[in-house]
Amino acid sequence: QARALEQRYPHDVLLTVSPQGTLVDANHAAYARFDLERALKQHQSLATCMPALWSPLADAVRLGEASLVDLRLPEHAARTEVEYRFHVEPIYLGRENLGAVLIGGARSSHDHPSNGARQRGQRPQESTADRVRVEEAFIGILGRSDALASAIQRARVAATLAPDDPVMLEGETGTGKELFAQAIHRASCRHGHPFIAVNCGALPRELAEAELFGYGPGAFTGARKEGQAGCFEQAGQGTVFLDEIDSLPLELQVKFLRVVEQGEVTRLGEHQTRTVSMRVIAASGRRLDPLVQSGEFRSDLYHRLNVVGVDLPPLRERTGDVVFLARHFVAEAARRYGLPDPQIQTEALRALASYEWPGNVRELMNVCRRLVLNLEGHLVREADLPAQIRSTASVGRCDSASTAEAASGQLNARPPASGQLVSGDSEALNAQIALDPGHMRTASDGPTAAVSPGDLRTLTEQVIEETIARHGGNVQAAARALGISRATIYRRRKARED
Repeated sequence: QARALEQRYPHDVLLTVSPQGTLVDANHAAYARFDLERALKQHQSLATCMPALWSPLADAVRLGEASLVDLRLPEHAARTEVEYRFHVEPIYLGRENLGAVLIGGARSSHDHPSNGARQRGQRPQESTADRVRVEEAFIGILGRSDALASAIQRARVAATLAPDDPVMLEGETGTGKELFAQAIHRASCRHGHPFIAVNCGALPRELAEAELFGYGPGAFTGARKEGQAGCFEQAGQGTVFLDEIDSLPLELQVKFLRVVEQGEVTRLGEHQTRTVSMRVIAASGRRLDPLVQSGEFRSDLYHRLNVVGVDLPPLRERTGDVVFLARHFVAEAARRYGLPDPQIQTEALRALASYEWPGNVRELMNVCRRLVLNLEGHLVREADLPAQIRSTASVGRCDSASTAEAASGQLNARPPASGQLVSGDSEALNAQIALDPGHMRTASDGPTAAVSPGDLRTLTEQVIEETIARHGGNVQAAARALGISRATIYRRRKARED
């Protein structure tokens, strides 16, 4: 991991340290800027050789957490202090914290607080600190599927290459539209300015104009004497996130179009225009194309907002993510409520993976919280799941049993649109369940139609090798198909060789 980071950041300071802060390695840039030769030979701690760096990062390194800190450090060669932004990149082997790589880059001028207002249309030069900030911004969006990775990549483009253009997020309820909007804001050069979220569907029709555009003195009964700025003005050079944009009344869509196109607002009860320079991210739980065709949404506004469009995939299309997210949410709920971290039975995981999840990630998270709160013991079984999930699993098993022979020859076929498991999906799910170190297989799991007889480890190795062969020896492609990481495949291969 340290070597990969060194190739990625060839001109920045990279320091590899143990969880206790002992200096293990340093790249050429670190040698050139800081006098570290003696410290490395004597295996000194950063607390001894670079206390100004170790002090603010010590807790993050010990706990194995990502962190970001700005500080000034004296450079050996220049004999002066330089302002750096250091990022902590934890190193893990399985669940064991091996330490961290500390990545340091000199802060660019546009990151400095004294830089002043950012000019509209100006694209700042990307620095190491920018790249680190972009990566950190999307850490909270969990999942391993190609569908999600594609959406994140589009969002990255919106954040870094088009920081002034409007963004249109379209996705079903519970797919994480506000989470994406916040990530785009944090990853962009507007991250130091306000992020204001407004749910257009929750705004009373008579107050929507005042809330969005503001109002002048005495504009209506109960208005403030001095008037009030709307959210577009309040955001300054930040971001306004308009959720449920499809609920915006037509008469306000006309006024909103002027904001997007001209960067101007007119407060309710006033005639003068005011210049605004915020960025707009809009979101809709419904596809806007049919609304445009029916005249419920203005076509000119739609095309202006859809400069950078990001489609958020529903959970049923995110192959492999249900198992990964279920484990994460169960563990998170256990920590939230101060309860022991339960294991999840294989059949329970299969039932979760076969369900359609109409409420998407939000529904899965809430189901996992209920499971933890109502659980008796330390194992989540299929019988503990809500009735609608169990019934879907039962139908899926019946369908699989009746079509198993026909499906066995279709391993390379495209998975069905529904969430039900057939042979190809079962293969990926078997591998995810078997490979995940957090899973405990018990006798109560019992045999399943999708798992071949014999030892589970042998099955896992067979699944991995067959998947790699089907992808022409491409380990990365095989890992994606199985919903696991390349490191997991290499680790399993090494364990077999040993």
